[in-house]
Formats: sequence, structure tokens, C-alpha cells
Amino acid sequence: VCTHSHPDHVGAVARIKKDTGASVVIHRREAETLGKLNHRMLVRLMGGKPVPKPDVLVEGGDRLEIGPCVVQVLHTPGHSPGGICLLAEGHLFSGDTLFVGGVGRTDFPGASWEELSASLRAQVLCLPGNTRVWPGHDYGAVPSNLLEAEKKTNPFLREVLTD
Repeated sequence: VCTHSHPDHVGAVARIKKDTGASVVIHRREAETLGKLNHRMLVRLMGGKPVPKPDVLVEGGDRLEIGPCVVQVLHTPGHSPGGICLLAEGHLFSGDTLFVGGVGRTDFPGASWEELSASLRAQVLCLPGNTRVWPGHDYGAVPSNLLEAEKKTNPFLREVLTD
């Protein structure tokens, strides 16, 4: 499951699909940028292979069964138009929507601070405080954190909460 289509998140998809037979899953708004020529070149520059077409397109609110686990798809545009987070059993896999101590950049084409703020308010900050956040990058002092701690210490979330 791809949280969005940026090259650093999809560079290994072709290999994983080949080795495991797994389906490629992505939000429908990200499918349009997945595998485009300029995107393919970026993936190669980052050491990956061109990305295969997605097998499954999801929307916010969809549920995916992955083994015994049911994963809820949260559409969180802002870092990218079709960015998603995945919620399962008290764990939020936040891609580049939310980091420990930060959030995803909004200076890329298709990105928007206003959309990211709205996504965080509507989809993430309403989750229980004991939700464990697992970002798509380990930029913080720790690789994951509880949402309640992020609400207190993440300067971007404090800004979103006071908007």
C-alpha cells in the first residue's frame, strides 16, 4: 500500500510486487502520477524501477484486509493530492502526512498547507491520544510516537490546533 506516489515511497514497488505477488494499492488521485515519464525518471534516479500500474485504487473510508488485520484508509491530502494514512488496531501509518516533530512538505506541486492542515484536523487529530504514529520517514528523535505527545510537542500540530 503506497501512502502517496513520490519516488522515495514507490521506488521498491516493482521489486516487492515481483518477489511477493502483492497487489499495488494507492489512492485514486495518486494513480495519475504513478508511472508517468518524469516520475519514472525520478524513481530510477533514486535507485528504483518504474512503478507498475496499481491493482487497487482506494478512497478515504475504504477498509483493506491485510492478513488478519483490517486497515482503514484515511484520505489526507496536503503533502500530495491523494495522500493517505492507514489506521489499524491503534496504529497510524502516516506516510508523509505526519512525522515525529513535523509534517510533510507543502512546497511540491499539488501540495497545500491549507489542505494538509484540514486533513490533520479532520482525520488525524480526532484519533485517540494513545494512537501510535508511524511516519514514512524517521526524522524525529524517535521513530514513532503517541499522538497525544505529538499534539503537545509538534510545532506544526500546535499551529493546526490554534488555527
